[in-house]
Amino acid sequence: MSFKGYIKEHADIPDENKNGDCYVVAYRYIMSHPKVTLVHGLVHGQGALEGIVYNHAWIEDGNKIIDLTLPKKIQKSLSKDIYYAIGNIKVTFKYTYKEVIEKSQEFGTYGPWEKKLLDNEY
Repeated sequence: MSFKGYIKEHADIPDENKNGDCYVVAYRYIMSHPKVTLVHGLVHGQGALEGIVYNHAWIEDGNKIIDLTLPKKIQKSLSKDIYYAIGNIKVTFKYTYKEVIEKSQEFGTYGPWEKKLLDNEY
C-alpha cells in the first residue's frame, strides 16, 4: 500500500515538514485498536507551517486525540477541543475500523480517500 503527499506543494514549506507519515501511523494504530476512530482532515498550520492548510490523519478515542506524529509528551495531554482549536480544524472525514479496511482496499492507499482531500480543496 502507498500513501499520497499530505501537504500541497508550496515552495515555502520547509523540507522537514513535507511528506510526513501521519496516514501510515494512524492506519497502523487503528488496525491494532479497532474501537477507535480514524480521522482525515484539513489542518491550518502553525509555526513553520503557518498560513498553510494541509491534509492530516489522526485517531480519536472519545474526547482523546492520538496523533502519533507529535512528541509523546504532547500526545498524552491533547483533548479533542484543544486539538481542533489549535489546528483550526473544520473539515474532517471519520472512519470506523470496518470503513478503514474498505477504503484502504478500494484506494490501495493509507489515505487520503475523499475527493476534497485528494484535490486539496480548501
